[in-house]
Amino acid sequence: AEARQYGKPVIPFIWPQIHNWNSDDGRKYMSANFWKTQLKTVHDLADGVVIWGSMTPKKGARGWDSWKSGAPWWKVTKEFAKANGTAKFSGCKA
Repeated sequence: AEARQYGKPVIPFIWPQIHNWNSDDGRKYMSANFWKTQLKTVHDLADGVVIWGSMTPKKGARGWDSWKSGAPWWKVTKEFAKANGTAKFSGCKA
C-alpha cells in the first residue's frame, strides 16, 4: 500500500531463504507453506515479482547453494505460477 502512493508498478524482490543474519536459521529455506504465503501476498498486492537467490554455479564459486529442481520452494513456485497465470522464467531452468 505504501509503494502504491507513488503511482508506479510495484515489483518486489523475494527470496526463499532466511537471511544469514539469523544465526539459528540463516540460509535455510522457508517452509513450503510459508513460501506459498509469500507468493500469494505478492500476487494479491503487487504487479509482478522477482524471485532472487544465491547459487553456487560451479565448484569454488561464491554463493550459498547449488540448484535443486526438486526443492519444495521451487515445486510450490511452479504450482503457484501454473494456477495463477503465466510467468516468465529466466536464469534457472527446471
